[in-house]
Amino acid sequence: MVNSSNLTKGHIVYFVGEVLSKAIFFVLLPFLGNSISISEFGVFSLLFPLIQYLLSTASFGLSTSLFRYFFEKDVSKDAVFSSTLLSWLLSAICWYPIFFLLLYSTPISQYHLYKYHLSNFVAPLLISLLCLGFGQIVTELFRVQKKATLFVILNFFSRFIIVIALLITVYLGYLSSISLLWATATGSIIVFTYSLIIYLMNLKFSIDWVLVKKLTYFGYPVMLTPISALFLYLGNRYVLNYLVSADEVGIYSMAVSLVQIVALIPAAFSRAWVPELFSRLSEGTADESFFKKIVSHYLFVFIFFCLSFELCSKMILLAVGGVKYLSALPLFPILLSGFILEVYYTFSIDRLCYAKRMPLVFLLSTFSGVFNVIISFATIMLFGKIGAALAFTVSILIQAILFAVAAQKIDRIRLPHKELLCYVLLGIIGCNLIWYALNLGTWAGAIGIYFIMMMILVFLFKQDYVTTKKIMLLEPFPLVDKGFQDV
Repeated sequence: MVNSSNLTKGHIVYFVGEVLSKAIFFVLLPFLGNSISISEFGVFSLLFPLIQYLLSTASFGLSTSLFRYFFEKDVSKDAVFSSTLLSWLLSAICWYPIFFLLLYSTPISQYHLYKYHLSNFVAPLLISLLCLGFGQIVTELFRVQKKATLFVILNFFSRFIIVIALLITVYLGYLSSISLLWATATGSIIVFTYSLIIYLMNLKFSIDWVLVKKLTYFGYPVMLTPISALFLYLGNRYVLNYLVSADEVGIYSMAVSLVQIVALIPAAFSRAWVPELFSRLSEGTADESFFKKIVSHYLFVFIFFCLSFELCSKMILLAVGGVKYLSALPLFPILLSGFILEVYYTFSIDRLCYAKRMPLVFLLSTFSGVFNVIISFATIMLFGKIGAALAFTVSILIQAILFAVAAQKIDRIRLPHKELLCYVLLGIIGCNLIWYALNLGTWAGAIGIYFIMMMILVFLFKQDYVTTKKIMLLEPFPLVDKGFQDV
């Protein structure tokens, strides 16, 4: 049976690591916000997230595939690691020429970004993706073995190298979206070099060609998923750039960048809980009490950061970009509402991955992403950048519902919906009320609302987490759907 104290320890280690990693990028934002024009920041924010969202494409889905087959019974762990490396090498040889030709095709390369065409950015984009994609596989090697400290150190060092490269570029005065992307590519080459050394030092070669085939077959649908996610997370930015201007994209992207820092900090818990989840699913002990404890743990931290961020939003914007980004303030409660709703997605996608339903994940992600692009045309024409935020939040809601329903139908595991809804409503209502009070200029009212919401949050957490903690280790609870173990 899994030790609950080890899970809690993992949460703490990953939480500290995630705070440090995100703090590095947060330090970078004031340099970018104050040093380059809003338009250049808008162009950079259209391109840099491509690297983030396409990392699974760059690793050919093998980081997720490694995770899934590590928990397969009667499979050698050494064979999983070395077979993953071989799969990555073969995939890189096959796919990267195709990526290169696709990005240099006329319809894509001639897309207008401020004063550039997309073809100007192809080389640094592909270099960054290839190098960081392999680095992602290496970091997952440690996480799958529940070596939280090693994972955090490697992940932190990777981000540190890239941010240092960006800061040197800013310091030397080579300030353009192209130069910043080349700095990212340079940092990623360094990351790739030491990742390769670490991987080879820790690898015992044991090639299993059948496993290579399985890893590849499982990984390729995963590889498609980030492409569909681009429609959700970047589609409205490109529509905003097309219908309005790169300036509006810059303001909107600054808001998204700041909100994502809040959203990703508590998401550190997932790095610890996914190995725990997969272990419990394989043992048939992923019952409702387990999810109740995990959900309350995640949402307590998440809502705390969301409410605190909204209260300090104006000061944060002034710190990272000055008065030129203050028009982003109305976007924060809308975007925060979207990320809070994404909790249903968070607690569903890994269950679908375990069930090997990656084509379904791809289809659901694509539907919500395309929906985001379609409604963005209407909302952006009516409300500009606020319309982009509204389109994103509505699309997140659609995605959350789709994934929650799909996961429950497959594994028959009921999430604690009542508790989830209470936390979600508290976060959304609290963020919007605090923004409304700040918009009226009543600081006392905003602080009062903040403390009231915090008291309710503590009450909910005490009621859910503390009462569940003592019954975390229950007798095995068999899964209803026996076909779930290997679909």
